[in-house]
Amino acid sequence: MKKVLIVEDEQYMAMILKVILTKNFNFEVKIATGVKEGIESLLLFSPDLIITDMNLSDGTAYEMLPVFMDFRKKGLKIILMSAINNEEERSRILASGIDLFIEKPFTREKILQSLKELDFT
Repeated sequence: MKKVLIVEDEQYMAMILKVILTKNFNFEVKIATGVKEGIESLLLFSPDLIITDMNLSDGTAYEMLPVFMDFRKKGLKIILMSAINNEEERSRILASGIDLFIEKPFTREKILQSLKELDFT
């Protein structure tokens, strides 16, 4: 069974993602609400995919990326989400080593399409 870690501090958004992932696939899903909990969950849960928001209550995804990148060698995939409309910031996000960027608000179809793009279905 594939494991997915969602790092999202907005409970409603995290639950929507969890429902999409568990209703459409047989994924084991864990939710972390911030940078510190995201890093701890990565180490304890060993997910195959991380879906993280950019801006979290205790920092940004950039603070977690160095730790995440250590797990890329083991096949970890990373999707970063944000409502950023700034083209410069979008370029910075894409250059950070993530696999995919999803603009918020997202749709169920966009999540499913993104998983297909990563060959994660």
